[in-house]
Amino acid sequence: MYYNGEYHLFHQDEGRWGHAVSTDLVHWKRSPIAIPWNELGNAWSGSAIADPANASGLFQGGGG
Repeated sequence: MYYNGEYHLFHQDEGRWGHAVSTDLVHWKRSPIAIPWNELGNAWSGSAIADPANASGLFQGGGG
């Protein structure tokens, strides 16, 4: 995903969502786990979008 001048890569990390960021698609910096395990178990699949205007109505108090 490209957002605010950065590329965001989300990937599987033992049932969690790993996250890395790059500005040039060559050099990557690891970020904290985006979606960790929780009481429901592992997060094996999903999707991500940028919704800064909260067009979906899914975010309380602003965009997400």
